[in-house]
Amino acid sequence: MRQSTEIPQLPQEVIDMIIGFLWSDKESLCICSQVARHWLPSSQSLLFHKTSVSLSDYKPGRLADFIDLLHSSKQIGRYIRCLILHGPNDPVFSDPCTLEIEVVEVISPKLPNLSRLVLGGVGLIIPNASRAKGSFLPSLKCLSLRYMEIFGELSSVLRYFARVDNLELINIFTERPQRVSPKVNGIAISPEYPGIRSLKLQVDRDARSRSIHEGIQLESLLELDFSFSEPAHLRIISPIIRNVPRLRHLKLCLDAFQHGPFGLSITFTNFFTLKFDHYLFVDPPERWTELNLTSLTSLETLSIVFRLQLRLTPRDHAIWSSVTSLLSSAPSTLSNVTFSDMTLNFFRYEEKYLELHDWKSLEQSLSRFSQLQAVRIIIGFGADEDELTAMGGSREIFEKSRAIIQQQLRDLHVKGKLEVGLKGDEYGP
Repeated sequence: MRQSTEIPQLPQEVIDMIIGFLWSDKESLCICSQVARHWLPSSQSLLFHKTSVSLSDYKPGRLADFIDLLHSSKQIGRYIRCLILHGPNDPVFSDPCTLEIEVVEVISPKLPNLSRLVLGGVGLIIPNASRAKGSFLPSLKCLSLRYMEIFGELSSVLRYFARVDNLELINIFTERPQRVSPKVNGIAISPEYPGIRSLKLQVDRDARSRSIHEGIQLESLLELDFSFSEPAHLRIISPIIRNVPRLRHLKLCLDAFQHGPFGLSITFTNFFTLKFDHYLFVDPPERWTELNLTSLTSLETLSIVFRLQLRLTPRDHAIWSSVTSLLSSAPSTLSNVTFSDMTLNFFRYEEKYLELHDWKSLEQSLSRFSQLQAVRIIIGFGADEDELTAMGGSREIFEKSRAIIQQQLRDLHVKGKLEVGLKGDEYGP
């Protein structure tokens, strides 16, 4: 097959099938290149446009094979649009293998069309800043760092990749489960990143004693996505909100499922949505006074979404105090608000759960926005009969709750157009 010159004459479906088999289990990139060397360019592109290379110790030759492949076949590098360099698949029970980031710079000339680079499960070694000169990876738009052990400060990673001229998005997921912890020793984002428009950052509980430096200036940043595991991490994001004048989208995500007793996701945007996802709210509202939206002067649309997964307690009613606190600091330019609650999908449909919705409080909070054009409220009812029984509920209670919600919403008075939706097929986070 390697020597065949008839491969290009095979039906495209057959070639695509072969590509699928090879890509699903590429034990040797060099073998793949030998097999594909007589293929049509379009077929080679399908095979190599997304290339994954293992750096694990049990396959020590993979990176070397890949580098040899790039040097021996100039065409292959042109086809690669997404490159994934990853360590062991199980970061819990395996130590991350190390990767000197300069390797990426060395192979950069062979990857002229690479638009996305993913580094995962590796120990990233960053050279001294004084040694890093000139730009590289001319087509790179997105950089993702997942489950990393960074030897040095995370700011050194940002400084290093600031030399990528067209980079627009950086995804940084520093969390590594259980025994392997990240080293986020202070995240300093400075004005030297003129092209970065979007930054996604995730920290875990090991970051509780660390913070981002106050002097954050990202003039071109339009989107910031921040995932965290504890309410105390809100102090990390506050300085960024104050110092990103052109920010168009900010998302805060507090994840409860792996790290703590509750989870929360908030999104602020000045042209599409501000989304507030509430999973398990047990934190006092005073925590949210640290968030001030005053500097988001162009904020137009606000979306609030609840997904409770805990039986209600008196403390859960603090949700509305927190929402009110956020709304009180939002700019008066808000024109669209969406409130979505999928809470009723998870637990018994009883009237006490309906007490959570203090609609009058929300109504009063929204009254200060003189430019409000539309308010959209979505309530999810997504459990079938078996799920209702498993949760200790019944169809009668479900229907009663639905009727009460409908009546409450009919009595709600807000400026602008009011849209109400009761969805029966959306449940689960």
